[in-house]
Order: sequence, then C-alpha cells, then structure tokens
Amino acid sequence: MPLYTAGAAGLLKPEEVGALVVQPVERASVAFQIATVVRAESHDFRIPVITSDATAAWTAEGSDITHRIPV
Repeated sequence: MPLYTAGAAGLLKPEEVGALVVQPVERASVAFQIATVVRAESHDFRIPVITSDATAAWTAEGSDITHRIPV
C-alpha cells in the first residue's frame, strides 16, 4: 500500500497509543525514573530560560549595595 494515499490508516488508534506504546516505554526508561513528568492539558507550557549569567560585585564592609537584581 502506498504511504501517501487517502486510504492509508495508522496502525494504532490515538486512544491505543498510550497503553501500547507510551506506558511501556515510560516504565522501562531510566530517564523517566529519575525525572519529574509533567502532564499538561494545555497546548502552552512555559519554562523559564536563563539568558545570561549572574553578576557579582565587591562591596566594602558597611557600605550600601547599589546594584539591582534584574527582574
């Protein structure tokens, strides 16, 4: 059967993929055993990204700290 035809159907139904493919891989995966799995119901999942290194400055004892932490 050609791959790019209207009659080409998937081997598994979407509701079967989790139980037959995803769950066995999750159980056997070392990464899944040590990671935190986050299931999201939304299409948006925001993760903070560090875009620059932290800065440091010497401050004399007893003096005011004048630099600000970026927000």
